[in-house]
Amino acid sequence: MMDSQLALNLLFGGFCTLAVWVLKVIWDGQAKIQESHADMREKLHDFQTQMHSDFVRREDFKDFAQEMKEMLGKIYDKLDNKADK
Repeated sequence: MMDSQLALNLLFGGFCTLAVWVLKVIWDGQAKIQESHADMREKLHDFQTQMHSDFVRREDFKDFAQEMKEMLGKIYDKLDNKADK
């Protein structure tokens, strides 16, 4: 039969092996998260750079919408005058 020291050594070795495996899994997970975070920051930066060239500013759109309302109002007035005749 095994003596108590050998059993204790095997138990401690198994516990240490399990602890090292858990730490490795956590370490690898953290590395993946950091890589993903760096990738997301790069994509966000690219999006912010692209946004300034591809999208219309709110003030510009408001000006355009006001011009369109004025033009449509003029067209409506002309059609209304035409219908009266």
